[in-house]
Amino acid sequence: MLARVSLRYLIRHPWQTVLSVLGIALGVAVVVAIDLVNHSARLAFALSTEAVVGRATHQIVGGSTGLDERLYTTLRTKVGITGSAPIVEGYAQIAQEPATTLHVLGVDVFAERAFRPYVTASPTRDNNALGRLLSEPNTALLSDDVLSRFRLDENSVLRLRIPSGDETLTVVGSFRSQDKALLKAQSDIAIVDIATAQEMFGSVDRLSRIDLIVPQGEAGVAMLARIQALLPPQARIVNTGTRSQALSQMTSAFQLNLTAMSLLAIVVGMFLIYNTIAFSVVQRRSIIGVLRALGVTRGEIFRLVLLEALAIGTVGVVVGIVMGILLAQGLLHYVIRTINDLYFTLQLSAVDVDPVLLFKGAVVGIGATLLAAIVPAMEATSTQPKAVMQRSAAEEKFNKMVPYLAILGMLLMFLAGVLLVLPIKSLEIGFLTLFLVIAGFALWIPAFTQILARYSQRPFYAIFGVIGSMASRGVNASLSRTGLACTALAVAIAASVGVTVMIDSFRFSVIVWLENSLRADIYVSRADNTAQTQPSLDAALIANLSTLPGIRNVSLGRRTQLDTQLGPVELFAVKMPEASFDAFRLKKSAALAQDKFFRGDGVLISEPFAFRHNVGIGDKLLLPTDRGEQGFTIVGIYYDYSSDQGVITMYRATYERFWDDRAITSMGIYTTSGVDQADLLKKIRELVLPTPGVVAQSNSSLRSTSIEIFDRTFAITYILRFLAVLVAFIGILSALMAIQLERAREFSVLRALGLLPAQLVALITLETGLMGLIAGLLAIPLGIMLAAILVFVINQRSFGWSMQFILDPVLLLQAVGLALLAALCAAGIPAYRIARLPPAVFLRHE
Repeated sequence: MLARVSLRYLIRHPWQTVLSVLGIALGVAVVVAIDLVNHSARLAFALSTEAVVGRATHQIVGGSTGLDERLYTTLRTKVGITGSAPIVEGYAQIAQEPATTLHVLGVDVFAERAFRPYVTASPTRDNNALGRLLSEPNTALLSDDVLSRFRLDENSVLRLRIPSGDETLTVVGSFRSQDKALLKAQSDIAIVDIATAQEMFGSVDRLSRIDLIVPQGEAGVAMLARIQALLPPQARIVNTGTRSQALSQMTSAFQLNLTAMSLLAIVVGMFLIYNTIAFSVVQRRSIIGVLRALGVTRGEIFRLVLLEALAIGTVGVVVGIVMGILLAQGLLHYVIRTINDLYFTLQLSAVDVDPVLLFKGAVVGIGATLLAAIVPAMEATSTQPKAVMQRSAAEEKFNKMVPYLAILGMLLMFLAGVLLVLPIKSLEIGFLTLFLVIAGFALWIPAFTQILARYSQRPFYAIFGVIGSMASRGVNASLSRTGLACTALAVAIAASVGVTVMIDSFRFSVIVWLENSLRADIYVSRADNTAQTQPSLDAALIANLSTLPGIRNVSLGRRTQLDTQLGPVELFAVKMPEASFDAFRLKKSAALAQDKFFRGDGVLISEPFAFRHNVGIGDKLLLPTDRGEQGFTIVGIYYDYSSDQGVITMYRATYERFWDDRAITSMGIYTTSGVDQADLLKKIRELVLPTPGVVAQSNSSLRSTSIEIFDRTFAITYILRFLAVLVAFIGILSALMAIQLERAREFSVLRALGLLPAQLVALITLETGLMGLIAGLLAIPLGIMLAAILVFVINQRSFGWSMQFILDPVLLLQAVGLALLAALCAAGIPAYRIARLPPAVFLRHE
């Protein structure tokens, strides 16, 4: 009988049920989507690393210029290290589809069987493919996936774009791993002979690395010792597992931030679930009272409400999982693009759907539903049958709870404050603080709603007359419903405000940093100047540019990546005019830091580097150089937003003292006063035009490009913020429909007393507008608090960046307007329905 009562109720209120399901589904979808995208990115990185590294346990890596290939010959012939393989690698874009990047792997076919068996076990129909790879220049083995995607076959010519210009490769065969898990990762690998790779990437007689298979135990230790004795000063042995782990950890903070953003949707969705289940209880108070009077126990009523919530939650979870998979595919592009912009090149075209993550999403959805339904279920069973039938009893009970909710909220906020002042760097604690602030402030909102609704009666009466006074009193009279609707909307709007203020603050800080650090008027560099591919500028080109009329001075830079004891670090060696030293906005510095920097007595480090490696002024950094491991004293820490992993900057003369690398990767040109910069830029572009892959940009153009990359990085954040607000909108729509239907008898009495349908619509609209206004006003202080935590705690602990706090008053007005607009839009449906119903429908029981 109880099951039939529940089923009949759900069938008779389809829109309310659909909105509940949709709210749960959206929350689950966002959580599942972010989990799937993060998992897919981690899996793609692990598989691509495995595909490239193969069975190697260790690698010999060199300095900025790699390794002399004679070292490999020595290892094989004189020491007998047969478990070794030379590698030259780089990245190239397919000309037909620039978005697709191939990882070009130059190998010695004779050494590959032990490392990457798929290279020598090619399934190509032509068994002479490996022979052609060795004997014919510019030939390659590609995966079956790339061949089919670009409609290539044997002897097809593939056009590639690499930093030094355009190249072509002739396809001589295909390869395919027997391990299905590696197929996707191997699809974007191109296998070429090592000599071909050396010519392509301008590293003749040089190797990127030497892979090693080192046995475990004492034999392995002895082998490493023998190898170490042969290494030149700039070379070192690294464990492949340790290096891969260090690279994968680069994205951990970024992925954790996405996960936390997705949880906001669930937090907002819980208010929706609570409000829906609570309304279903209120709407059936008379039925529950009758059932209790007829002998139905409290336990049975409690189970009825929870099972009803479970049924709605289950449907919502199923729909949410399907939506999550589709959403993940849409978000994948943004996440991968951000990883490629900020960290390393990663190719991924499809989401890997892990059943464990789907189960996790289901648990989160069902758990949130049941957690939100417990309070309404207890409310349905904790009141006497006679009181259950009276709406006023529930409101009276809730009004008594309001002060206690505020006290609990104060305790949660106090706990958040304690966690903020603790001297810890834990990002997880930072997010816990964020959610404690949200929960604590949310518990205050019913009390604030009560106060603001009470004090709005006089102005509403003065402006709108009796209808306005009734509207403000109506919000106060239904506080158990209006308070929760305002809470859901306020939290969502506050989250939007907090994230927007954080992004605006970050954007402003980056713009100020760019204006300060980009001192040259024109910059010349390679088009592809990422940390993984650092092509150099031609020395003759630099000389020609330096002698052009109108040029006052030049700065020369070299970016390279070093494998250090701290993991991979980026090193920037710069030759610059001493007058431009203040381009480094120093956060902290030693005495005479500028003199020490130019004398070669110290280096500068960026703020994120200091944060990640816990180093400061006066500490020494041990770096592998071409003269062996050397210590460099830190004399300054500067603000920098180019990398969240951090950068070490040293004077060019210091770099040339310890490294044999003379390459230049970027050039800054300072013009003389009064020169026509547009005309000079045109002449520079004419000079660099014959050199493929080299671009010349004005200062303003480079700033614009940098800001575009910044905006692109936060595109996914905007999407997640929109989804959280969408969940809140559905929540307030559901709450308003519930409130208006719940008060249908009251409205019918007013209609019977002469209130016109238009006046009733005005009453409902004013009530709803007041709720939106209250939610918007309360969202401002909460949003500012969330923004402060995001800027000064979450962002600092995630990436190590210090930012200025920028609060735009227009944004706060927009937040109030958005809350008001969402409430008014949501009011349309219930107002229209109530106004059309004849009063007799709800008065027949009087």
